[in-house]
Amino acid sequence: MNGEVAGSIASHYRLIRGVATTQRSALAFMFLLSSISTALLYYALSASPTTFLILSAPLLYISYNYLISHIYPNRYGTFTFRRLNSLAALEMLIVSAGVAASSALLGLGFRSQASAVFTAFLSLAIYISYSVRRGIGGGFLGSILSMLHTPTIGSAIIYIQTGQILKSLLNTALSTATPIALMEMVRAVLDHRLSFNGVKLFRLCQSFFGTLLSGRGEELEKMLVPLSREATVRNDLFLIKRKEGKPIAIVVTDVHPGPFRDVGSSAYPSILMRRLAAKGFEPMVLKGLSSHEKNLVTRRDAEELAEIVSRRAGEMMSLQPSSACFSTPKRLVLNGAKALWWVMGGKTLCLLTLHPNPMEDLPAELADGEDGVLPVDTHNSFDASYKALDPESVSKLKSLINHLRENGGASEEDVRIGYSRVVPGGIGLAEGMGPGGISCLVVDASTGKAAVFAADANNAAPWVREMVREVAGRYGVDEAELCTTDTHAVNAVNLGGQGYRPLGAATRREELEKLVVRLLSEALSSLSPARAIHTTISTRMRVFSDFLEPLSPRVSAGAKIYLAAMAASPWIPLLTALL
Repeated sequence: MNGEVAGSIASHYRLIRGVATTQRSALAFMFLLSSISTALLYYALSASPTTFLILSAPLLYISYNYLISHIYPNRYGTFTFRRLNSLAALEMLIVSAGVAASSALLGLGFRSQASAVFTAFLSLAIYISYSVRRGIGGGFLGSILSMLHTPTIGSAIIYIQTGQILKSLLNTALSTATPIALMEMVRAVLDHRLSFNGVKLFRLCQSFFGTLLSGRGEELEKMLVPLSREATVRNDLFLIKRKEGKPIAIVVTDVHPGPFRDVGSSAYPSILMRRLAAKGFEPMVLKGLSSHEKNLVTRRDAEELAEIVSRRAGEMMSLQPSSACFSTPKRLVLNGAKALWWVMGGKTLCLLTLHPNPMEDLPAELADGEDGVLPVDTHNSFDASYKALDPESVSKLKSLINHLRENGGASEEDVRIGYSRVVPGGIGLAEGMGPGGISCLVVDASTGKAAVFAADANNAAPWVREMVREVAGRYGVDEAELCTTDTHAVNAVNLGGQGYRPLGAATRREELEKLVVRLLSEALSSLSPARAIHTTISTRMRVFSDFLEPLSPRVSAGAKIYLAAMAASPWIPLLTALL
């Protein structure tokens, strides 16, 4: 599966970013809209005092939303007071647009047409209100009960415009029933005509949006299990024993840390680091060659795999490394592709980057067999417009790896290894930093020093790598590389944009530079003679596989059906009211 497919599916969550405004701005916006609507109706109806009833609309919304958020805190965890108020602001915006359009018709003397036009706008507001509630996990009755304030406000406005109670009730009933019926038809089509492998599409979308907003992914994981398949995942484990200090466990994994938040293997790097640390190791996790097809399906699977790897690390403590198992780290640059490489435990570790050009998931085809070269995807150069690795970049990286295979012989020597790790308190998921923090490994060889920084983040702003190399140079380190784990635990924490913040996008340079200085200083001060051994751990696990390929067009088709129903929702009440 390529990055464009994953991006296509993930991008649909932006449809609900309008319900992510702040509490204060939503309330202020509602009061502003009610004031404008009151003024328009007051002018259009020749100073009718009943128009001032509209000023109470925000109070009705706020009170009702507060009540709903306390009635459904457990059943519908996504129906929070803040979110309902934000959605209410969007509903009021559409209702106010209807007031403006109908007031213009009232001013021209078209009283019956004015109420019909307002009814159409009210129907659109209710369609969006009801469909969003359904989409984020609400049931049929729960979604209706939680949005009754909008039909109530609409009925009051129609009565103010017409002075007829029966007409206001009939028009409101029509503008409420029509969008609800349309949305239920959409749900039925998605569940029965666009289902995939027995999984209902609308129910899958509900679980997706519910997880996105609440952070609880158990329901979504259950639905993903039938769509997954069993495959072999690989973890290359390097155990470094030092004369002084704790042993270091470096893992290069082809498990992709996705899809988002706490679902599947999104937090696998930090889970693995936690497990290794609990067994007495200093951990570092590097990204191998994989994309979303290697996401583990459940968090439990990620915990289980991390336990397998950490247990194996413990078993390796009884093994004795060979006398010389490191080579001097060297930089290789070819046609814009770069690598920092060295031999460790009988394997040639090859840290690949295209910096300053953008990077995305490196494909498994770069490995091309078992020949002793182990590529690492540094994932360290972010560009918001770049969705997938282009063929030219893949070709450059292949050429570099082939050149290394043919010319990368290196003699092994005794080295000293230093390590440090920091989990910064002030930089968290919202800023793009996963629970694993940043670790630093320093290799001190006869011809110089090299440092590798591994951040538990999803990619990095290009300036971060430049800063890391600059700081390393100031401390006498000849070569340095920045890696990120590609953790998707930071994804969908912030709504809008691409859904996450790469390292450096929401953190000041001074703050990150201070971290790098601390990491480097502590790693250099802990240098100690070391030996390394390597093993490969291959495990059969449930992974996403390629189900996203056929699922993506279904999601796109479902979105089009939803939008078509939304476009139709105002017309039935409008035409009926005009007859």
